[in-house]
Amino acid sequence: MHFKKNILLLLLILSSIIGNSQTVIKMKNKNGVSVIPCKVNGLPLNFIFDTGASSVSLSMTEASFMYKNGFLSKQDITGTQNFSDANGDISEGITVNIKEIEIGGLKLYNVEASIVKNNKAPLLLGQSAISKLGEIKLNLKDNTLTILNGKMNNAADSITIVGIIGTPKRLRASYLSYDLVITQYDFPEKMNWNDAKKACISLGKDWRLPTQDELKVMYQNKDQIGEFYNINYWSSIEQDNNLAWLQGFYLGLKTCSNKNVKYGVRAVRAFY
Repeated sequence: MHFKKNILLLLLILSSIIGNSQTVIKMKNKNGVSVIPCKVNGLPLNFIFDTGASSVSLSMTEASFMYKNGFLSKQDITGTQNFSDANGDISEGITVNIKEIEIGGLKLYNVEASIVKNNKAPLLLGQSAISKLGEIKLNLKDNTLTILNGKMNNAADSITIVGIIGTPKRLRASYLSYDLVITQYDFPEKMNWNDAKKACISLGKDWRLPTQDELKVMYQNKDQIGEFYNINYWSSIEQDNNLAWLQGFYLGLKTCSNKNVKYGVRAVRAFY
């Protein structure tokens, strides 16, 4: 009898440990991208969760506010770096060290960040922070981020997706953690961004333009997937009212273009 009680107690303890070993963060969906609430040196800010960005990125608007109000100091500035803007032009930005970023009650220390000299640049939570999260699971269906080990570290994640294109294929990626269905072929004609969105939706339930992360995974696995042209493909991500982001399938470059220009279109949806 005591043995059974001890086993039950052990199971309860293990269940508690497992339950507490992960942190689940509910994100917001804004214009087709996942936005995650953070605190940067104590200042609440909402960042786009962007696994394709190399570092945390701040616009000049947020950086100026932080500097004026004591959230950043001269000592935090570490140097300069060249950045490519939405038009493909190269401009100089500022690199800084963020002493602390809090995500879901967990804290990262000494995170590399960049200040883009553009007041309208989006706030991006990039790999300089994401790589410290440890093993993660990104669920875009529920729009949740799960930090599986429940603590911050420097381990890189390795996540599996399944792409179903005619017959099931298993692909390796570090950007997605959900099953993805991709149309086997492009739409027969190139389209502007608005027509591309409508064409994808017209395929039926849940079909849509892919996100930047999804397109990046598709590009990285284009040889296994097949039937891609060496052209630019529209993503669902907008830069502003006139511009949207593209993924190049020749050199793999991520660029931005006017929504009225016609590019390649491939539709995706979650697997169910």
